[in-house]
Amino acid sequence: MLVVYGRSVRCNPDELKNRIDSHSYDRIFGPTAVRKVFFRQDEALKFARPYGSDMMVFSYESDCLGQAGPRMFLACSVQSFFHYYRQMSPFARCHYEVIAEDKPAKLYLDLEFSIPANPNTNGPDAAAVFIKAVCSALDLFYHVTVQPKEVLILDASTPKKFSQHVILNNPQVVFASNLEQGPLMRLIIDALEVFAGLRDTVSVQENDCSRRAICTGCQAAIERLTQHAFPSFNISPSSAKRCFVLPPVDEATVEHVTPLSICDYGVYTKNRNFRIAGSRKLSGSGILWPVGIHEPTSLVNIWPTYFSFAQTLVTFFSSERPCTLSRPVNCTCGQRHFASPPVPQCFSRNTVSARVPLNQDCLAPELISFVESVLDHWSERGLQRQSEEKHYYAKQRERPKLWKVNYIAPGRFTVSADKLRFCERIGRDHRSNHIALVFDLLDGCYYQRCLDPDCRALDYRSLSELFDIIPTPEIVV
Repeated sequence: MLVVYGRSVRCNPDELKNRIDSHSYDRIFGPTAVRKVFFRQDEALKFARPYGSDMMVFSYESDCLGQAGPRMFLACSVQSFFHYYRQMSPFARCHYEVIAEDKPAKLYLDLEFSIPANPNTNGPDAAAVFIKAVCSALDLFYHVTVQPKEVLILDASTPKKFSQHVILNNPQVVFASNLEQGPLMRLIIDALEVFAGLRDTVSVQENDCSRRAICTGCQAAIERLTQHAFPSFNISPSSAKRCFVLPPVDEATVEHVTPLSICDYGVYTKNRNFRIAGSRKLSGSGILWPVGIHEPTSLVNIWPTYFSFAQTLVTFFSSERPCTLSRPVNCTCGQRHFASPPVPQCFSRNTVSARVPLNQDCLAPELISFVESVLDHWSERGLQRQSEEKHYYAKQRERPKLWKVNYIAPGRFTVSADKLRFCERIGRDHRSNHIALVFDLLDGCYYQRCLDPDCRALDYRSLSELFDIIPTPEIVV
């Protein structure tokens, strides 16, 4: 019952909630008081979903959980989170925002590179060029102008690593999910690479795993970026080259190392954990502070209220649900990073058994050699996007010595191997989950399946790599 101008008015709270926007509802009835900790991320997300936009999920690391990387997950409102977060010791803040796959997300960037491997690279200048390229793409594809005051830059750089998080607080730059941002960032990175001339100066061999096939739609978008968007924002080829750096290498370097973009493309994945302002990594890193703040300071001196702090979050919005953007191109690119290894001519009914045994030694010698060549290539692909925490080495990765063949159906089998973790969906190695390669002798192709829970939930399989084989009735037996 509500009292309005001295009169008692009966009103259903659910009906009242439908009349006003969610932000006003939160201000009238207050923040959600519920706080609950979970061991599993999926359980926390499931719990938070019925509460609406006011409830968010955060993850955190703690010394009491061990140094191996396990995280706990907290479901609570932003107000409740900030109330406790601001009182914590700076070294106890190891927190991440869980960017839920079903929530709208501001455009965000993770810019980083190794300083020892790139001593002549000016990090802030390179980041400024990349941000300018992103703004030019937003202007080209969505006709949105981003103002400098709407660009929030958080810095956690150390003497060994340049690291910045960038969040665009423009109400018109909100995507349906962070998964929709990935194709846009891939376009920008490819366009900068072409504009900088790296596609011409870097030789692409048949076994080069750093390149991907580009569809006609993406090719047209790249041409629009390089011919119109970049020049209109005063981006030159020489400045575009600053956006590419060398990965960390050990002393046993090879003659040529492929430059990588300063933008980490791997952060646009399902339910991504994105480090929040004022936090550090438990394994050791700088604390994320706004650019220009170098001295240790109190969190409330920078963000005195929860609302000011909430502007640093990717999935927090101060008004009702915003209009959302989607990827600029319906991409049909094949995620083919390297040419398939040559297939032996003897792939025929005389050398390929219909029922593939579990023992690899029972396979035809030519088939064993072919499988091993595929494993070689797949291992090299993981080398391209190795994270800095696990150290990137420019030397060749050895083929897994132990690999197993599993029978599925006549003419089809899977190959699994220790440390075989490169996944095409995320463009890098899974940290703990393995993948399997499926060889289909009837259709003459092989593809990747994944043991990662997120990939399995999507029923993900990579695009097929074709090879020459003659299907015969004997193979189908």
